[in-house]
Amino acid sequence: MKKILITTLLTVILISQSSSIAIAGKLQASSKCSKIPTAVSEYCKKYNIPVSNSKEFIDEVEKMIDARNGFRRTSSSSGSNPLKKDRYIPKSSTADIIWTNNPITPFNHVGLYTASNKITEALSNGVKTRTVGVKMPEYPFKIYKVTTKSNNNTRYSSATRNKVADWAKKQVNKKYDYGFADNKQNNSASNKKFNCSELVWKSWKFTANVDLDSNGGKGVYPNNIKDSNRTKLINQSN
Repeated sequence: MKKILITTLLTVILISQSSSIAIAGKLQASSKCSKIPTAVSEYCKKYNIPVSNSKEFIDEVEKMIDARNGFRRTSSSSGSNPLKKDRYIPKSSTADIIWTNNPITPFNHVGLYTASNKITEALSNGVKTRTVGVKMPEYPFKIYKVTTKSNNNTRYSSATRNKVADWAKKQVNKKYDYGFADNKQNNSASNKKFNCSELVWKSWKFTANVDLDSNGGKGVYPNNIKDSNRTKLINQSN
């Protein structure tokens, strides 16, 4: 009888311990998922963008923080920006993409050529179109074409690229979207405003069914588009 009682007690203790460990593990995992590093919160505050506990969002912010440490060290005390200077932004084919190493935006920047000398882009004051082909103050940039297959050289037809450009042009004057974490949504509310990578990604995805997000997820960021195996570098600044 004593033996049975001791065995039963030991079983209860072990089950209780296992349950406690499991609960603790779940709590730890849960808190880990929702824990936002202080540096990420401060970065979002600096750039006026909503904080998200999405792992993808946190990873993207942390990459940007790491990438910009060097810039902070080389910035002059007067606050002038050593990256920005007069650069010739060349003409390019319709629906090509310009990526800019731009420290005043949270995740760098991308824009879409909507004509050989026009770039349409989502800026803090909304979606705008500017003329290029002249020297102007600009951050370092790279220009990419979108290819019909992964890692090749062939552009889409002019008809397809014109559709992509036309879709982007229809968004001109819409407001800026400060939310990056879920900017790939396709509904009437989400398509009333745009951030830069959202505009470029949706222009290609919604008209040509080309997904330029290199790592998937609910959000698309400028570096995702730059790193896509469907974008190929064709030009860059010094």
